[in-house]
Amino acid sequence: METIKALVAVLVTLSVVMLLAPAWFPTLISRDDARRLFRLMALTLCAAFLLPNFWAFILAMCMLVKIHDKPHVSVEERDTWRLQMFMALVFSVSCMPVEVPTFGIVGQLISLSHQNCLVLLLLFMGGSEPRPPIPTRESRAFWLFLWLYLGGSLAIEVVVLGYELTWLLRSLAGHFVNEVAFLLLILRYHHSREHLVRVLTVLAVVGVWLGVLAVAEFLLSWSMHRVAIFRWGLFWRLASDLERDGFLRAKGTMGQPLALAGLSLVLSPLAAGLRHVVKARLHQVASLVGGNLAMLMASLSRGGMLIMGGQVLLQGWLGRHRWRNVFLISLAALVSAVGLAAVSTSFQRTFARLLGQADAEEVRDYREMLLESGMALVQQSPWTGVPNFMTQLEHLRQGEGIIDLVNTYLAISLSYGMPVALCFLLMTVSLMVSLWRLRSRQGEDGGYRAVTDGLLLGLLGLAVFLYFMSYMNMMQSLLFISLGLGVGWIRAQGVPPPAKPRADDGGLRDRFHTW
Repeated sequence: METIKALVAVLVTLSVVMLLAPAWFPTLISRDDARRLFRLMALTLCAAFLLPNFWAFILAMCMLVKIHDKPHVSVEERDTWRLQMFMALVFSVSCMPVEVPTFGIVGQLISLSHQNCLVLLLLFMGGSEPRPPIPTRESRAFWLFLWLYLGGSLAIEVVVLGYELTWLLRSLAGHFVNEVAFLLLILRYHHSREHLVRVLTVLAVVGVWLGVLAVAEFLLSWSMHRVAIFRWGLFWRLASDLERDGFLRAKGTMGQPLALAGLSLVLSPLAAGLRHVVKARLHQVASLVGGNLAMLMASLSRGGMLIMGGQVLLQGWLGRHRWRNVFLISLAALVSAVGLAAVSTSFQRTFARLLGQADAEEVRDYREMLLESGMALVQQSPWTGVPNFMTQLEHLRQGEGIIDLVNTYLAISLSYGMPVALCFLLMTVSLMVSLWRLRSRQGEDGGYRAVTDGLLLGLLGLAVFLYFMSYMNMMQSLLFISLGLGVGWIRAQGVPPPAKPRADDGGLRDRFHTW
């Protein structure tokens, strides 16, 4: 019964959001595409909630993607539609890694989530279709640091850690399915920036839907997406519910509240940038940006809220009327602070408890101990990492029985050394520099500069947030999807816009020929 209730709640909210999507973006999402995406997402969610195991769901999802493909349209439209399907499904179901079944003497294979299977399917669908390369020098530094990060980590595993060939192949496959494949998928389908904006629009609309579900999860203390995981018999320690002052911290489909906050940090500035493309009205902007921002608020992430405040200030400063924007943002923050001070003391206590004032000092002490102990180990072997470093961090084991490495850059430094961690950081920084150079050349180019600002601020917020976050499966996919969108946006600037239909009957003949 709980499964049916959760499925109905998820489908009702999805239908409302997808019904409003063509009104928010009349020039970017047609009603036919919105209905088609809703049908694909609804059937996929039904499969996730009703099928008995994970692999039956994966088979059903692959069949639905293939059925909803558009093989009889132009190459550009087919590429755009496949990326739209990917953005619609990648965060729609709980990201739960499952070990691939072993057979015979073959054991210890990699784990896959529905995100990995989806990206591999779409790469396979476009594998035999030729795509002309589009050369660009803007992202050359990004590719350099990416290969240094991947090559350095594999070299440390072989030379220092002494991994055997089977473990090396497993690690290589893990890097591919969890990181590189997401980047290659977006770059596999070359498209103009007009096509890529339509892809980003679908991602922002999905963020609104996830935000509505996150608020419902927070207010009702009901994790709807967890029902499918438990139905499949999967019990993952990181998917356990976390509460604060009796309220459930929303985690949506991301498995953890902090991961949901990271998704909001990427999508909120992107949604704010997309509004300039269609020149949306105030109520449309409020619903679009507010829906994506709701994920962060429902996750009750203190660090995420601070980073979001910095993103809002920077996005206002990068806008057309920077001083007016900064003044209005500062005025809104001042009014909020005065309003909070004017309300009753009991409300102030409740608000402080929701932000975790009681355990803030405990969390801060743990992070300081982790950073101090971790840096002491890194200094012992800064170039190649520390083998078996977890055994030397036993004093940090928490009540859940885990040692939570809530610092991605420290975890990579301990595993592979500081040079690899530096390449990992510079991979993101170099792409942000390329996006900054791009925006300086765009001027006020039809709102596309605002999209560049949204992608830039999303990467900046995620890079800062990884300092407070473990580098888990869902964060890997989120980071490389963001990197892929950034690289794809830079590459798309050199592609001419799609040709408009001619006024004479030639356009009709072309459409009839395509049909």
